[in-house]
Amino acid sequence: MAMVLQVDDTAEAERIIEKTWSKGRGANRYDYAYRHKDVNIYFNNIEYGSKVTRERASMGVMIEFTGQGCREAEWLMQKTGVSWYDYIRQFMTKFEGCHATRVDLARDIYEKNLRITPSAMRKYIDRRQVVSSARHWEHIQAGRTSGGPVTGDTLYIGKSPRMLRIYDKTLERIHGHGDSWRKASSFWIRWELQLGGDYAKVVIDSVMNGELLTDIYFSILRNMIRVVNRRKVAGKNPPAKWWSEFVASDKTVAIHHARPTKNPFLSRNNWLSDTVAHSMVMELLAYQLAGGKPADLMSHWLKEGKARVKSNSHATEKLRALEYAVTLDPAKISAEGAYEDEIDDNTIDVLADELDSIIGAGDFKHSNVEYSYAELTDMMNT
Repeated sequence: MAMVLQVDDTAEAERIIEKTWSKGRGANRYDYAYRHKDVNIYFNNIEYGSKVTRERASMGVMIEFTGQGCREAEWLMQKTGVSWYDYIRQFMTKFEGCHATRVDLARDIYEKNLRITPSAMRKYIDRRQVVSSARHWEHIQAGRTSGGPVTGDTLYIGKSPRMLRIYDKTLERIHGHGDSWRKASSFWIRWELQLGGDYAKVVIDSVMNGELLTDIYFSILRNMIRVVNRRKVAGKNPPAKWWSEFVASDKTVAIHHARPTKNPFLSRNNWLSDTVAHSMVMELLAYQLAGGKPADLMSHWLKEGKARVKSNSHATEKLRALEYAVTLDPAKISAEGAYEDEIDDNTIDVLADELDSIIGAGDFKHSNVEYSYAELTDMMNT
C-alpha cells in the first residue's frame, strides 16, 4: 500500500517531526520537505499575514508514504504493536481536516497464473471478454531494438482518479532496478489500484468504519472490472470461473462513491469560466479604454449568439436550458418539462444593463486612465 495524506494544520505537523529528519527541496507544488528514508512530509513556506492564492493556502501539509515507506512504517509499528488500521484511525482523529488525496492498494501474485499477466489480460480485452466501468486501457511493453526478450510489460485500465495497473514486477526489478540476481523465469505479477479523489476517501472512510484493506481492495476491483465467458448463458455473460476465484474475498464492502451528477449547466459554466471569461473581460476592458461602452459590446455578442443558434433545433434546446439557468425561474417549465419562453431582445438588454452596472461601479472602471496590455494582464491576475 502507498498513501498520501493531507493535513490542514501546518504548525502542528511540524512540531511532531523528529530532529532526525532531513530537510530538503519540495515537490508537488510544495516549497520544502522533511524526509526520513521513503517517507516525505511536504510544507509551504507561508509567512503569517502574507498574501497567497486560495488554492495555495488550502494545500496544508502533505504526508507521502511510498511503497517502501509503508514497509519502513510497518517495521516501526511492529515495535510498538500498532497496525495500519490503528495508525490511520489515530491520525485521522488527531488532525481535524485531514484527508487522503491518493491511496494505492496492491496485490502481489507469486503463484504462476498465466491468465492474469498484462499480455493475457490484453488478449481478453481484444476478445471482448473484459467488462469494465472504465472506458480506457493502455498496454505498454518495452524492449531493445537490437533484439532480446521483453524488458517491461504493463497494462493500464482506467484513468485517474481510479486506475488499475497490472505489471510484471519481475521484469521491473531486473531491468528497472538492476536486480540481476532475480531469475527471469520467476513469476511476480502485481495488480495495483491507484485511487485518488473521492475513491481515496472511500478507502479511508471504510478503514475508519472497521473494514479490512483486503476486503476493500477486492470490492473496488469487482466493481471496476470482470472477465466473462465467451459463450453467453441465457443471454448473459457470466464471470469466468477462474475470475470469480481470483477476486473472491471474505466480505464485500459497500463502496459508496458519490459519482458526480452530470449537470450540463454547470459543465458549460465551468468551461466558460476556465477558457473564455478571462479573454472576455480583457476585451471588455480594452473596449472601455477605447471609449466604448462594455454593455454595447456584450449586447452585440448576445444578439450574434442568439441569431446563430436559431437555425439549429438542438442548439435551441440548449438555449432554452440556458434561459432557465440564467433566470432561475421554475415557473417557466411546463408540465412536459419544456421551456415556454425564449430569450428575447428585452432579456438581452437587461443582461447588458446589469453587466454595465457591474463594470461601471466596480473595480473594472478605468476609463480615465491609460493602461498597457501588461498592466491589464497584471490586474486580471491579482
